[in-house]
Amino acid sequence: MKKSRQRTDRNRWVPVLAGLLFLSLIIVGIVFENRSQKSSEPRISKPTPQFKDVESQVSEPTYQPTVTSISADKLYEAYDANAIDADMTYKGRTINIYGTIKNIGTDILNQPYLVVGGSGFLDGVQCIFPKEQMSSLAKLSKNQYVRIRGEVQGKVVGNVLMKKCLLLPN
Repeated sequence: MKKSRQRTDRNRWVPVLAGLLFLSLIIVGIVFENRSQKSSEPRISKPTPQFKDVESQVSEPTYQPTVTSISADKLYEAYDANAIDADMTYKGRTINIYGTIKNIGTDILNQPYLVVGGSGFLDGVQCIFPKEQMSSLAKLSKNQYVRIRGEVQGKVVGNVLMKKCLLLPN
């Protein structure tokens, strides 16, 4: 009787320990992701325009890279269908997304974020913002439509992650 009671007591701790292990893995992943991003910032070079004659150079044209605009749900669906193809298409690129806010908060490093799109848990686009934008984000609410520009980092623990985000006017 005493042995079966001890097994029951141990079995109560199994889900708690499993949850703590899972949470620890998430935290370690986020910390190492932040460290690797600091050392491997992409460098975008500005293409130099080619002119045939010097007199036609009235003013130098400005280079504006095209920015893809896609709904947060479509971006998540692309990663859910084939993460390798989606990484080749979006990872490291600055894009615009739009959709409704599902969650607003700060991560373990006190960085403000929004989760846009999705219908459940870990199935949207998590947009990380600089701390300087916290007051702007504080004015938002769940289910509000937003447009955001940010750099796609890929799929991390369920959500598609975007960093260096900026709220765009609707």
